Amino acid sequence: MTNIPPIKLVIRGQTPSKKSKPQIILNKKTGKRMLIPNKKYQEWIGGAKDQLRSQFPFTIDYEIRVITLVYRHTRRRADLINGQQSIHDALQEAGIIEDDFLIKSTDGSRLYLGFPAEEARAEITILPFSE
Repeated sequence: MTNIPPIKLVIRGQTPSKKSKPQIILNKKTGKRMLIPNKKYQEWIGGAKDQLRSQFPFTIDYEIRVITLVYRHTRRRADLINGQQSIHDALQEAGIIEDDFLIKSTDGSRLYLGFPAEEARAEITILPFSE
């Protein structure tokens, strides 16, 4: 697997947290309440999947290391882990990775704050995982 070149992808726009302000809805079939991601996340994930598919129309089915550099336009406190989870979910939902359990390392990931809104983005590098 060491001969596989890095895969570099970019998702333009502010990466939201999936866990921030979830909506409570009533499941009509079961009558039970359930949590769904907030509207901002739902809008973002649709655009993120389209962007990812246009850059890499294949599916990865081996263990990987994912490095994410997240550039946010706000200086407000932000959580890198929640942003990474949104990105990992987008990679899986876009079909770039078969399942996010294949992500074995996120070493080297960073969160940068205070960029102009038009420069907000997530730069993603995918490498084969090796011990």
